[in-house]
Amino acid sequence: DGTWSEVEEYTDEYIDSLFAGNVVVIGGRNYPYVQIGNQLWLAENLDYKFEVDGSQLPIGVSGTPSTPSAWYYNNDESTYGVNGNKYGLLYNWYAAKYLENNKSTLLPEGWHVPTTEEWDTLMNAVGGYSIAGTKLKSITGWDSGNGDDSYGFNAFPSGYYYGSFGFLGVNSSFWTPTEYNSSSA
Repeated sequence: DGTWSEVEEYTDEYIDSLFAGNVVVIGGRNYPYVQIGNQLWLAENLDYKFEVDGSQLPIGVSGTPSTPSAWYYNNDESTYGVNGNKYGLLYNWYAAKYLENNKSTLLPEGWHVPTTEEWDTLMNAVGGYSIAGTKLKSITGWDSGNGDDSYGFNAFPSGYYYGSFGFLGVNSSFWTPTEYNSSSA
């Protein structure tokens, strides 16, 4: 059915053909996207090593709490990066905010980090919060029960990093550029 979990070992050209041209290039890589309602969403976890103020985004290092950073799960790019299971990078909120604040130079025109309101619109477009998880989750990879990926969104259970790695196969978290309060996003 063209979900990423089934085409992990194939080339970008094969994946392009599955999505019939619905591909956007970010950081030199092809990412498939889907239309849900009146919005376009990436259908693969982002794995973009963009530059922060002229230096590559720190990958696999802690940095300071306010430094844009990212990690491959267990710091293992070969298993969890583009050539592995396609979990993509686990970004901290500062990286998501930096990407949004610099979208005009880092992302193709019109693409940005989705706002809380855009996530709400997505949830409503797939039938509401009570069923959105099932409708947006990938058909494989979830320890707690796979979704049916009705819309091709392909939410993959990439876990998280918060001082240590956790919940691979169980959780997928998404950032917005919106700060919730001085200590949370």
